Amino acid sequence: MNAVLRTLALLGFITATASAQEALSFFADQVGDYWVWQTDSLEGDYNPTIDRREIEDVDSIAGVPYFRMSENISSADSSFNSQWFIWVRTDTAGSLLGAFGDTSLVDSATFFNPPLLWMPRGW
Repeated sequence: MNAVLRTLALLGFITATASAQEALSFFADQVGDYWVWQTDSLEGDYNPTIDRREIEDVDSIAGVPYFRMSENISSADSSFNSQWFIWVRTDTAGSLLGAFGDTSLVDSATFFNPPLLWMPRGW
C-alpha cells in the first residue's frame, strides 16, 4: 500500500508541476529556490497537506548537470508523509526529467535514457 501511495505522490508531483505554468518561465534556475503548496485534501479525503519542493543541488548524470529537486508531502494529522527526488534540466525542447528516486543519491536513482520530456517549451 505504501508503494502505491508513493507512486501516486510521484505522479501527482509530476502532473501538478507540469500543469502549473509554461516550463521555462516557471521552472526555477538556482539552488535554494522552492515552492510550497497547501491543500485541503489528499486523495479525495479532507486532510490538509503541505507540499514543499526545493532545488537542493546540482548533480551530474552522464556528464550533464541536472538540478536535484526534493518534494516533501505531509498531512496535517501526520497520517501521511512522502519524500521524493527528481533530477531535471532545461534545454531548447523544454524541461527534461533525467531521473527520480526516494533518496538524494543520484547513483541510486532510476534513470531515463534518453531523458523524459517533462514540460515541452510553449506547453
